[in-house]
Amino acid sequence: MRYFVSTLALLLASACTADDTAPGDVNALASAPSDSNLLMDVMDVFKTRDSIIITGKIESGTMGNSGTLCLNSTDGGKTKVSVLALSLNSKLVENASEGAIVGVQVTGITKDDVSKGDSITESCD
Repeated sequence: MRYFVSTLALLLASACTADDTAPGDVNALASAPSDSNLLMDVMDVFKTRDSIIITGKIESGTMGNSGTLCLNSTDGGKTKVSVLALSLNSKLVENASEGAIVGVQVTGITKDDVSKGDSITESCD
């Protein structure tokens, strides 16, 4: 039941974001290869019972539905986060690429650690 609630929250969060892509573009945005490093600008943040959902637009690179990413705050702080799931146009996907507006479910932070204007990158190095 907990997985269902978290998944539902992730899907709703990604559906609530302003999306400038057409529904037919979902497969292209979910599977397009990219040679550049990941950069996602944070648009909004939601809290579920046991995780945080960050929504934003992938400006470059590709994001996967697992692994570790780096949250870069506007004040210069960097925090590692673990990715639990990735949603694109209200569908769970394995990856998403440049131009996609996504919801990413993460652990390792609180809602207060994230704000609009922060960014997500591949590593904290």
